Amino acid sequence: GAPRTITFDPSTNNNPITLSILGTSEDAAATGDLDTTGVLTITGNGAINTIIQACDASANPSCVGIDRLFDVMGTSTLTVNGVTVRNGGVSEIGGGGFRVGHVPPWAGGNGVSAVLVLNDSRVLNSTTAARAGGGIYHIGTVTINRSVIAGNRILGYNHGGGIVTGGGSLTITDSTISGNSAGSGGGGGIMNNPGSLSTAITIVNSTISGNSAGFGG
Repeated sequence: GAPRTITFDPSTNNNPITLSILGTSEDAAATGDLDTTGVLTITGNGAINTIIQACDASANPSCVGIDRLFDVMGTSTLTVNGVTVRNGGVSEIGGGGFRVGHVPPWAGGNGVSAVLVLNDSRVLNSTTAARAGGGIYHIGTVTINRSVIAGNRILGYNHGGGIVTGGGSLTITDSTISGNSAGSGGGGGIMNNPGSLSTAITIVNSTISGNSAGFGG
């Protein structure tokens, strides 16, 4: 369908939007996370003002969400401007905040066609208990501009507290990747784990600091 845009009335400022319909592992945006299948732009009123969360982090900052926040599926493109995405929680293959193009070619998927663009946004305090990518897991194209990926974590022996690149490209500009944890696994901040797919990672004028892992950075 035609590209769509979501904006937020000023009355929503500092009033977080919380996912509340229980149910995971479905791809029709009926329960749990928000599934995207077309071209969608979400423009908030600044990351301090517009917050989308998977549990009530205002009441309990360490809460673990009912699901990840966004599943960028198939050949879809999601652009997020001026939004905080926080406290996602998932037990299947990673991406507590965002999963991008999650089905690889060897599993019948389209590989690296999905796209995520983050501008002036934050991905905070999300958790993955399986495989990889506390904040973002992608097999596709991810571009991060002037944004923060912080406080995300992996439970157990898994990898990539902040971001896991499973294939495609990752470009980070004027951004901060900090305070993420991979538990006993590797890649506290960023993990490049493409398998048989090729990857390209470009980082410009950005800070990667204070991340922790069991091994490998």
